Amino acid sequence: PAFNVELIAIASTWREDTVPDESFHLLSAINCPLAVTLEADANCITPEQLKIRIEIGETALIPANYGVYYVNPLTGADNSEECRFLKTTL
Repeated sequence: PAFNVELIAIASTWREDTVPDESFHLLSAINCPLAVTLEADANCITPEQLKIRIEIGETALIPANYGVYYVNPLTGADNSEECRFLKTTL
């Protein structure tokens, strides 16, 4: 199978869902850090487990069966730019 790679640019909260794709999501921060907030599910024990910070150059894996999550841009080197990241799926 081939990978699909999308370049996404956001200035505010972006909602995504892994279920329709039936694929994992790899999120790779390009020009600013990202805050990823996962919706609660039965497997999460504490609120800290629901938040992920992705620094520039880092990648996070969202499992295929996870469901809804939100990506928020954090302050980057240049605040005038939209926050860009790659989303990779199968």
